[in-house]
Amino acid sequence: MSILVIVVYNRLANLKHWLHCLTLCDPMPVVVIHNSNEPAPEYEAVCKDVTYIRRPNVGYDIGAFQDVCKNRLQGFPEWERLLWVTDDTFPMCTNF
Repeated sequence: MSILVIVVYNRLANLKHWLHCLTLCDPMPVVVIHNSNEPAPEYEAVCKDVTYIRRPNVGYDIGAFQDVCKNRLQGFPEWERLLWVTDDTFPMCTNF
């Protein structure tokens, strides 16, 4: 299964934009990995329709990628292919 992973740190507006853009595309499983040392209910609320995983902000997005590849993130779904993006990039078309 292919999965879109959005790694976010502190750009809630960008995450909202990403999630809105995805409503215009064919559905695909989405996982939001939130690099945050503190609980963030506002991020959890925005991610109510996707898989949301908060992890300590250690190693930034590369650390999160290592955690996924080494199967260290509880709740991360099974996958065959990942499309890995950070919260400071945006899709440019609906079939990205």
